[in-house]
Amino acid sequence: MNARQLKRQFEVRAKTLATVMASNPNIKVTIQGSTAFRVTGHINLPMGDFTDLEWQQMLMGWIYHELGHEAHTNSWFFGHAAAKSPTHLSFLNIIEDVRMEKAVMQQYRGAKPTLNRLVELAIIRELFADPTHLTSTQLIQGLCLYWGRCFVAGQDMLQVYAQSARQLASDAIGEELVDRIIDEVIKTESAKNTEDAWDIAEAIIALLKEEQDADDDTDDTDDTDDTDDTDDSDDPGSAGSTDEDGSEGGDAQAGDLPANEQPTVQQVKAIIEEILNSSEDDQLKDFHEVLAEEVTAEAIDAQHEDGDLMCAGSGDIEVTKSACMDSNQLDVDAAKKMSGQVFQTLNKVLFDQVQSLEVTRKTGSRIVRNKLSGIPAGNRSVFSRRIDQKDITAAVSIVVDASGSMDRNGRMKAANTSALALALGLERCGVKSEVSYYGCDIGSDHTFGYFNAKSFDSKPVPARFPINAYGGTPTGKAMEIALMSLALRPENKKLMLLLTDGDPDDLSSVEYSLRVAAAIGVTVVPIGILSLRVQGFDTSEFVSVNDVNDLGNALREAVKLKLFN
Repeated sequence: MNARQLKRQFEVRAKTLATVMASNPNIKVTIQGSTAFRVTGHINLPMGDFTDLEWQQMLMGWIYHELGHEAHTNSWFFGHAAAKSPTHLSFLNIIEDVRMEKAVMQQYRGAKPTLNRLVELAIIRELFADPTHLTSTQLIQGLCLYWGRCFVAGQDMLQVYAQSARQLASDAIGEELVDRIIDEVIKTESAKNTEDAWDIAEAIIALLKEEQDADDDTDDTDDTDDTDDTDDSDDPGSAGSTDEDGSEGGDAQAGDLPANEQPTVQQVKAIIEEILNSSEDDQLKDFHEVLAEEVTAEAIDAQHEDGDLMCAGSGDIEVTKSACMDSNQLDVDAAKKMSGQVFQTLNKVLFDQVQSLEVTRKTGSRIVRNKLSGIPAGNRSVFSRRIDQKDITAAVSIVVDASGSMDRNGRMKAANTSALALALGLERCGVKSEVSYYGCDIGSDHTFGYFNAKSFDSKPVPARFPINAYGGTPTGKAMEIALMSLALRPENKKLMLLLTDGDPDDLSSVEYSLRVAAAIGVTVVPIGILSLRVQGFDTSEFVSVNDVNDLGNALREAVKLKLFN
């Protein structure tokens, strides 16, 4: 696959993730220029070398992180923190990053390996700051960052960084205070929102202020004791010498003390004062800002090496309002006949049967005694009847392969007729459904069409179903587009029926779409049209239709195999 195709594939994935993850359904995702950035409602990815797998993995991790902020972060608290001090903003950013990424990893199964791979690559490329190279302000923030990512978000590849930061921080401000800070960081485990993250960040700063106030109370006593020791001893290595060194002017640094020696009161006071009064430039740089700079730099390098990158197309599948049709490719009568079997089968698995309250009517065999008194007033509905009320809980997307290979052996006609039968049967059930075709060539260079024959809110019209087979088989990309629409549906059960002869152009994109579907709770049921296999699925995960009359049996087999669960 060439760079242009890889870029197009990546763009579809990014847009699918944006639709699925972000609370804003209108979020814009673009791939252009050389800068990675996010503003509310818009994420831009730089045009880089999409043949570089590691660069793709870093970029995808950055997308997950930024989309996580779109979905889970309340930006008001960041404005509030910035108004207080750069220190407040930095601690909030660290805690919120940990909380948000943990929430994303719990919500989407594909997020954890992607974000963990990002951390691994960041370590290799030294994007995480070595704790031994940090100032005291950055070290305490680094302690919160590495400890939170390692022990709350589960990114244990950062354990060496976390333990190193803990030891250095203990040397700088004492073990007891470090342990109390860590206890606050661990509370991120149960944080539910940005407000909780703000409370934790404020609690950490409150600990520092509390320690500074306590130091002020004992400062004079400690100075007196140290002075007495100096007067009573002529030893140049006595405690008085150490106190003098500890109270020297200048910024406190992480490595000022020998390892395993507890700092003096004056040293702790100096470090805390530095932290609380630090400027914006003094803060630990946000990891994802560093990451954005890294992918931007690599994109610029790639563009210098290949000037054609800026001219790459936007995608190899396009939504189109028309498709090539042939009335001979559809058997309407057979579809209507089979829709009854579809109704009988799917009606049982797409509904929850709920017992309603007892209702009354004017005829029947069981009398409701407490209704008899209403007869003189003209109420003759005194006979009891119990009914089952169906609770509609499903939305179904039917995705149909219309590629050139479907033109053989009547496959396209079988697929069209099956699709119409499914749509009619689901309509009879009262289930919202969408029918889309992919692969039909629309005439553009390396571009294939995605045609919507029926939307969720429209009725099935047979005239929109006799699609002709022609073009490639971008199955995975078509699934991604269908998932964008299906993900926005309010129904509890979401189902995708994939009608195909089983040979996609790109197997990896099918596998990716299946991971996205699993992450958002969409069940994908492949139906092989005159095919004994569907690539990307195990043999136990699909059913076959050799003739349109087999559709009912195929659906019953799918139910038997529990593919709809």
